[in-house]
Amino acid sequence: MNQRILQLALEALESRKAQIEKEIAQLQAELGSPVKKSHSEKMKAYWARKRAESAKLSAAQAPAAPMLKRKPKTAAQRKAQSKRMKAYWAKRKAKAAGRVSKS
Repeated sequence: MNQRILQLALEALESRKAQIEKEIAQLQAELGSPVKKSHSEKMKAYWARKRAESAKLSAAQAPAAPMLKRKPKTAAQRKAQSKRMKAYWAKRKAKAAGRVSKS
């Protein structure tokens, strides 16, 4: 008998719970839906316009021919460039040291 009473009480609570959830959903639909939906639609239209403008600009600014990739440097070219850069920085350091000592 005690088991039956508990089961009936549980069914009554679940029924009330379902009714309350239904009422909550209705209130949320009444309060939030029109404002959020209109804002959402406005933002979707805004971004659609932005994408369309961007597509037009990028199509107008697209290069006529694709850019060519550079050829990789050979070991000798890299070594020569390294030598030039070391000389360049040595010259700059010497020049800077000369200025500091003269001042």
